[in-house]
Amino acid sequence: MRKKYRFFLISILITIVLLTVSLVKEKQRQKQIEELSRYLNEEEIAFAITNNIMFSDLQDFLEYDNFIIFYYRSYQRLKEDYSLTPLEAINLFHNPNYYSFYKNPKPALFLETPLVLVNKCYYLEKDFVPEGLVLIDDYKLPHYDRPGDEIRLKKIVLEKLKLMFEEAKSNDHSFVVYSGYRNYQKQEYLYYEVYGENDALSARPGFSEHQTGYAVDISTATAGLTRHFEKTAAFKWLKENAYRFGFILRFPKGKEHLTGYEYEPWHFRYVGIHATEIHLKEITLEEYILANFEL
Repeated sequence: MRKKYRFFLISILITIVLLTVSLVKEKQRQKQIEELSRYLNEEEIAFAITNNIMFSDLQDFLEYDNFIIFYYRSYQRLKEDYSLTPLEAINLFHNPNYYSFYKNPKPALFLETPLVLVNKCYYLEKDFVPEGLVLIDDYKLPHYDRPGDEIRLKKIVLEKLKLMFEEAKSNDHSFVVYSGYRNYQKQEYLYYEVYGENDALSARPGFSEHQTGYAVDISTATAGLTRHFEKTAAFKWLKENAYRFGFILRFPKGKEHLTGYEYEPWHFRYVGIHATEIHLKEITLEEYILANFEL
């Protein structure tokens, strides 16, 4: 009799525990639905519940309200497989060719700003000419140009270059500007006639950031646009200090798979206030934009 009574009590206890667990789960489910309903429609909520996707997992993902729940698994795979932040994963999902050179290229991002992105994936129209170009002669900076092909750059770029050159001079370093703005036709000539369509050395016409007016080639008078420049004390100073004036080394060593170009110690790019983070983190402009802006 005692065994039957004990069995009966145990059965009741198990039933109570199961009911309690069931109630707790139902309460959690209701809470999950309540939380999801702030962001998703009924169909999306059903998808999340069916796939056991918890709200806590979705919080970073749902910051970007133009991204719907059905893409979550793809987003999650990108994020985990490549150790990406939520924003980087979402950007890559929306822009799968972000690093695929010349494959379905898109118009330049952030046009007419220091953050403008022009590379092998983002292009400028043939007739694009940036606003506010100024002759380098007006700033009395050391430079090489040809009659009829004078160097021009954005005004802000020349102003910052002047400050940087002056500080460099006080540290016994002298620089020369070799190239600034290039129009589509000049890039066309360089790509086809000078570099023989070598995509590792030259941008295709329309895909050169020199056309933005924010890119500048800098070296010493003796080193010129050669790898010898990187062996000079002047280059070391420039590499360590350019960011303070808003410039970054645009095509750094070891980042060729991201920029699409061979290392160029002379090619600098004005990005303004963004230069500090890019320099300190030792990343490219492509990486910086992917990690900080919803594309």
